[in-house]
Amino acid sequence: MALIVSVFLLLSTTRYFTNVNQCPPHSARHLLKRQTRHLSYREHSVLPPLPVLTPQSVSFTFSLSGAVVMVVLSKEFGYVVLTGAASFVMVAHLTINVGKARKKYHVEYPQMYSDDPENGKIFNCIQRAHQNTLESYPAFLFFLVMAGIHSPRAASALGLTWTVGREVFAHGYSTGGERRLPPE
Repeated sequence: MALIVSVFLLLSTTRYFTNVNQCPPHSARHLLKRQTRHLSYREHSVLPPLPVLTPQSVSFTFSLSGAVVMVVLSKEFGYVVLTGAASFVMVAHLTINVGKARKKYHVEYPQMYSDDPENGKIFNCIQRAHQNTLESYPAFLFFLVMAGIHSPRAASALGLTWTVGREVFAHGYSTGGERRLPPE
């Protein structure tokens, strides 16, 4: 799986590269100079042009099973990071809501749900809205980063939509939902 992800990252970031004559800053410079010298002996090679960074991108290299992998992130990737931070604030807000509801409805730890027939349903809805968000949060962060590598603005817009949608969902679900129940 890690190999598939690293190949995807490598292939999806080639759109940020330009020609071989530009020198990238910092970490990738030695690797690219070595590759450039090697290709100068084979000028008529069928190899694709070597990736070189543009000033609008950031790179870092790491070794994966002996192979050097270069990941290039657009400067717009900062939007993705801010979206992840906003989603963290949303999850923290839901956590605070559960803490307040625990005090209000007298539900002590480690009990997850309330057995109170009068007000237990409202606490359970607040708790369940938070738990439901936590169940999908790791997948959200993973796909936010993966999509952000390829299209940072679109990923950020969709991520903010998800974050606001989860907040609206949690607010609606936390009311107890008398309107949502079928008539008896």
